[in-house]
Amino acid sequence: MRKRKPGSMKNGLWRPVYKDKDGIKREQEEYWCKYYGSDGKPVRESTHETKYKPAAKYLQRCKTRVAGDLPASRDTLRSLLDLVIDNYKTKGKRSAKLAKARIQNHILKWDFFSSCKASEVTTERGRQYVKWRQSQPGKHSNGTINRELALIKFAFTLGHREESPRITFKPYMEMLPEAKPRQGFFEDTEFEKVVKLLPAHYRSFMWFLKITSWRIDEARNLTCDKVDLDRRWIHLGFSKNGEPRLFPLNIDELENLIINQIISADEIEKKNKIKVPYVFHMPDGRKIGDLRKAWTSACEKAGLQITERPRRNAAGDLILYARGPNKGKPKMVKTAVAIPHDLRRTGIRNFRRRGLMEEVSMKLSGHKTASVFKRYNIVDERDLIAAGETLNATVKVSGQSKAN
Repeated sequence: MRKRKPGSMKNGLWRPVYKDKDGIKREQEEYWCKYYGSDGKPVRESTHETKYKPAAKYLQRCKTRVAGDLPASRDTLRSLLDLVIDNYKTKGKRSAKLAKARIQNHILKWDFFSSCKASEVTTERGRQYVKWRQSQPGKHSNGTINRELALIKFAFTLGHREESPRITFKPYMEMLPEAKPRQGFFEDTEFEKVVKLLPAHYRSFMWFLKITSWRIDEARNLTCDKVDLDRRWIHLGFSKNGEPRLFPLNIDELENLIINQIISADEIEKKNKIKVPYVFHMPDGRKIGDLRKAWTSACEKAGLQITERPRRNAAGDLILYARGPNKGKPKMVKTAVAIPHDLRRTGIRNFRRRGLMEEVSMKLSGHKTASVFKRYNIVDERDLIAAGETLNATVKVSGQSKAN
């Protein structure tokens, strides 16, 4: 059984921690409780009880008293989730469309959540929802289910923030353990093998991602007017982290690559008499689109690992063949285990290998926090072998001699 951390909260109750004269952390004897007042703001106070059960009764009396100050909430979970969708749209979040799909295609698909009152949503109902989601056909990762639970929690938070609070409590949602972040990256030989098998208009794009460690959408939306060849800079407007970014063009390979792309854009403009604003473009001048199919094909030809899974629609239902010898069978979609976003990790790792300071690397790649940067900062076997060779040259043990 896992040991409880001192001062940790359980069901709204905890014992505050203090340091004694020897600097040792100890818990107070009295339990403290946390609940939400009639104004929706959290209240923390002592229960004046030293045992858990009497303290729990005190907390329940507080919640009952607050509930008596407000009319019974008639809000449904659906109406609170509408607040989430409106909040995402108002703030212009890029994940607004995805959040709406998760709410409509998953959360409200469960019979209970589709018509229940907000007051009926409890921790136990959250557990039942998780079991229902896990029983649905198809592969649903713990991370996906956690994102849905987070939307439910956020719905209750928004309900509390209303000028006249629509609810008086927030249910606890038990999150599932998630897999560690992807650790994939490319070695030079492996990357070159895949890039050679891509269509010509994708090759420069992939090289740019590897050198700069930029996000795919940032590179895809890069326009020619953001490239300053005289001062040798690439200017990125506002990126995912909300800040502008600069990248130096004093890297010969990168500069030549950008110049060739701009020349290509000019040639297409003259030939087709159209405007080609993007640095990376298709042969007809359009912006680089979805390259997953071409990428998977190139990885398969290069001998990289490929997985297959049934194709599903937005509601999660299998897409079947309507005619032919495979009629009634699910359509399969191939996916490469290696993904283009691995080039972002590869670029960041290369920054470190070339001795760039962490702060400088973060500026180049567009990371805002060191925690995210360190998550990508991968150490592979080559790095460990190099570390061993460095130690071999510096560590000396007295009385020992090298083996013959």
